[in-house]
Amino acid sequence: MQTPLSLQVKRQLRPFVVVLAGFTLASNLLLLVAPLYMLQVYDRVLSSGSRDTLVWLTVLAVFLLAVYGDADDEEHTPASRGHVLDTSTTRPRHVP
Repeated sequence: MQTPLSLQVKRQLRPFVVVLAGFTLASNLLLLVAPLYMLQVYDRVLSSGSRDTLVWLTVLAVFLLAVYGDADDEEHTPASRGHVLDTSTTRPRHVP
C-alpha cells in the first residue's frame, strides 16, 4: 500500500521546517538584544558603577547585533526583492 502524497510531502519538508523554525527562534532571540542590554545596564551598571560590566555588556550586545544585521542583510538578496532572472536575456527583471 502506498503512502498518501501529503505524508510523502510532509516527510520531505520536515528537515526544512526544522531549520526554518531554528532560524526563526534565533532571529526572535536576537531581536531581544537591545531591550535586554538596556535592562542589564540599568540593573547592573548604574547600581554598581562597574565600567568593566558596561564594557563587556556593550561588546556582547554589539557582536549579537552585528550577527543579526548580517543575517538580516542576507535575507535581502536580489531574489527576495522581487528580481527574477529572465532566462531569455539572462538579465534580472523586476517582478511587481
